Amino acid sequence: MKLQEIFNKAYVGIVKQGIPGHNGSVCVYHGVTEGGKEVRCAVGQLLEPDDIKYVGSLSSAVDVIFPRLELDPDRYGATNVGSFHAFLMRMQDAHDHAYRDARFANSRVAHPARFLELFKANMTGLAEHYGLTVPTID
Repeated sequence: MKLQEIFNKAYVGIVKQGIPGHNGSVCVYHGVTEGGKEVRCAVGQLLEPDDIKYVGSLSSAVDVIFPRLELDPDRYGATNVGSFHAFLMRMQDAHDHAYRDARFANSRVAHPARFLELFKANMTGLAEHYGLTVPTID
């Protein structure tokens, strides 16, 4: 999977999900809402079922899951570990900052439409920085 494919998977996954990957107090790789809906953050969109068993709903730094995801920068078209790690962190930040900025006043609940608007804007900036294309969603 190259950087464009990773970007697409995260972008499409979040847009189709429609809400942030959040457990009620912090952003998480994988979680379930109070209503029982499965949610994932940007990097969480990359997780396979076995990965989810390993990381659960961790809300820690991306490098915690590097070993489990076998994130070899060469395999993903990155020039080195540092640049690849920076890409994943920036992708995660696009999600986390959109969540933070879309929250209702004095609440941990994000307005879904505002979250998606901010997430898409953040990811567009990331795509421009890395020379990627924002996918079209049907």
